[in-house]
Amino acid sequence: MKSDQTKTLLWAAVSAAVLGIGFAVCRYALFDLHGMKGWPRLLFLLGLAVLCAAAFFRAKRVMLCTALGYPAAFLLGLLFRSEGIDIHGGATDNLWVWFTFLLAGFVLLGAGWEAIVRRRKA
Repeated sequence: MKSDQTKTLLWAAVSAAVLGIGFAVCRYALFDLHGMKGWPRLLFLLGLAVLCAAAFFRAKRVMLCTALGYPAAFLLGLLFRSEGIDIHGGATDNLWVWFTFLLAGFVLLGAGWEAIVRRRKA
């Protein structure tokens, strides 16, 4: 296996490990703060898909922003969330919206960063 391929696989493995730790902490350790079961898992799986695509294209910055963006998006979502009661007396919470859009923003940030660096190298 080539050295560049080895480095890319190492980046992907470390990024997946960081993403997995972030998922475990956000989904299980902090469950009492949010009560979400399926949504953190779905975003984790989407993050893994992004990591696989980024590894294929050797986009290290996308891997970095995705892996670190998962827990960062969750924590920022906790900071900006709003809870309330709807007109029928049900509880509302927009944490999942913040979490989703912030994670997408981190992925896009990584893609933009990667594009800038590659354009400068070309």
